[in-house]
Amino acid sequence: MLALGNIGSRALGMAREVMITTLFGASSSVDAFYTATIVPKTIYDLLVAGHVNSAIVPVLSESEAKNGLKAFWQTVSVLVTLLTAMLATLTLVLIAFAPQIIGFVGSGYNAATTNLAASLLQLTAPALIFLGLFSAISGALYALHQFTLPALAGVVFNGCIVLITLFAVPSVQVLPTLLPNGLVALTAGRPPGAIQAAALGWLVGSVAQFLLLLPGLRGAKLRPSFNWRHPAVRQIARLYAPVMFTLIIDTLVVRTFSYNLASNTIPGALGYMNWATTLIQFPQA
Repeated sequence: MLALGNIGSRALGMAREVMITTLFGASSSVDAFYTATIVPKTIYDLLVAGHVNSAIVPVLSESEAKNGLKAFWQTVSVLVTLLTAMLATLTLVLIAFAPQIIGFVGSGYNAATTNLAASLLQLTAPALIFLGLFSAISGALYALHQFTLPALAGVVFNGCIVLITLFAVPSVQVLPTLLPNGLVALTAGRPPGAIQAAALGWLVGSVAQFLLLLPGLRGAKLRPSFNWRHPAVRQIARLYAPVMFTLIIDTLVVRTFSYNLASNTIPGALGYMNWATTLIQFPQA
């Protein structure tokens, strides 16, 4: 089931990239979209995603085996509560300082692209909360040997991006373009803000894959708990510390550098970079 879900997710991921290429081409609006989505994704990858296999699943499995389901769900309650509080705070920071963050990640953008990317980041930032909750709950389901719903999450996520974008994107319009000689040319295209449809799909996809897991929580007794001194929280932190150190190089250094470098080249450079990455990673499914 996990293999089938992975293949389906990658196939829809490829369809997602083909759709974005077809609708928007290699353009500054595509650069803005990829920059806006890489910021919450980077935070998610660094602070949450690496926990699942390296720390969350082992700790929760041990908790369930040694202490039973009651203690298991108490541990999950603490984990979900602390994650929600932390990611909600970071989401507010992303929304409040979106222009500054975009300026740091994409220093080569012009004012129009920076403003568009900042508005897209403010739209996609709440996805960080749902991505984090998805990882925590999927880790709990893995620990209970429930694999079907988490395996389908990638299909739901990419499927939402494709469907929402196709239905929400504005149609092609005749747009005036100012030429260097002062004349105005009429060209067919979509408004610069049309890429917001893809950003909306990204947000809806993150919410949908989280909601997909909720049926797996039937019978769970989750209660808000800020007990950050819980032994399981400390154990997760100890297990994840060395993993997080290695992820810092990729998520904070390599991604920031590569996106910054691409932003200082031609419009659409980030589109080319992401499409090439998708092609390289697709056979690995």
